[in-house]
Amino acid sequence: MKPTGFTIIELLIVVVILGVLASLAIPRLSSASVNAKYTATHAGFRSITAALDVYHTDHQAYPPNAPLGKLPPEMVGYLHDSAFTEPPPIGRAWDWNGTGSGINTFGINLSIHTTPRSDRDEMEKRYDDGDPKTGTYRNQGMYLIWPM
Repeated sequence: MKPTGFTIIELLIVVVILGVLASLAIPRLSSASVNAKYTATHAGFRSITAALDVYHTDHQAYPPNAPLGKLPPEMVGYLHDSAFTEPPPIGRAWDWNGTGSGINTFGINLSIHTTPRSDRDEMEKRYDDGDPKTGTYRNQGMYLIWPM
């Protein structure tokens, strides 16, 4: 009776084929995670600004300034707390610059003291006009701001 099973050569061929497929897939997966980081940050900006716009419609004003990474208490019911308190994919924390913030431009922003300028520039390039002084995203000091 002839023994059943795979020969060493057949197994090596399968391993080589799987290695080639993996070497093709890994760069695509790593670029997908980079894309996801920026897409998730942009989506966070959009959802927070939408909630702030609804608040503004209801109260004809934006809520006062809030501490870094803290949802303004007035926003309870407009935005889930974790949408604001969870650290964003880029930057250190979400921040709301309302009345009393000392920043000239009211808006939702990322405190990005620990994030390289390249991330701010990439957000500008992907989702805005490429000029950090105009458009949806503004780079001011150490912040990436979505003005209201």
